[in-house]
Amino acid sequence: MEFTITNAELTLMQLLWRESPLNAREITQKLHSEKQWHRKTVNTLLSRLEKKSALLVQKKQDGINYFSPLVDEATYMRVTTSHFVDRLFDGNIAPLIASFAESRSLDSKQLAELQGLLKELSDDD
Repeated sequence: MEFTITNAELTLMQLLWRESPLNAREITQKLHSEKQWHRKTVNTLLSRLEKKSALLVQKKQDGINYFSPLVDEATYMRVTTSHFVDRLFDGNIAPLIASFAESRSLDSKQLAELQGLLKELSDDD
């Protein structure tokens, strides 16, 4: 998977990861209270995502297009995170975690989760 999506496109994808298939009218209604997007904006975003091969478009018997994600959320997050670490931290995770820890305080639950992940990684070696 080699595509990037904008923040607006990500908002739309997050909705479709939760609920799909949806048509443009349904998407507009569901996002309106959060984004106040008009149907034209939603159609533009859907068109962009379709061109990026991120969406499956199915025309139902009623003649209306319904949209579903072609990439699952976990895969998108994994690939995007990997690109982020490669681009900003030269592929090294330790500086990423150090940077994050310096800018935000971690509660005991988050620290325990990180320690558990590190233990799993070291056990796999």
